[in-house]
Amino acid sequence: MAVNVLANVRRALDRFLDVDLHCWLENTVVLYWLQGNGQYKQFVQNRIGKIQQHRNISWHYVPTKENTADLGSREANQLTDQWKFAPQWLPDTDLWPESPVIERTSET
Repeated sequence: MAVNVLANVRRALDRFLDVDLHCWLENTVVLYWLQGNGQYKQFVQNRIGKIQQHRNISWHYVPTKENTADLGSREANQLTDQWKFAPQWLPDTDLWPESPVIERTSET
């Protein structure tokens, strides 16, 4: 799990760096789960529980078109320099994408 890797790197660098940890994902369903809303089947509940143990990580939404981690699944002719570099807005928290309002729907 990515959160385990992040936690291990943080632990290794803790004495050198004092930084906030931020993770980005485009899946609003997972963001909803990470907020601790709802009851889930055991598989999902176990995964979400492990992630939530790392309370020092902030989770943020990234729009699909700006998700550089998703570029590998696109066709080669769609890849750009975006693959090599982080989104331009990443270093400036004022430019971070706004998180969508995530609420439970009436759909089942």
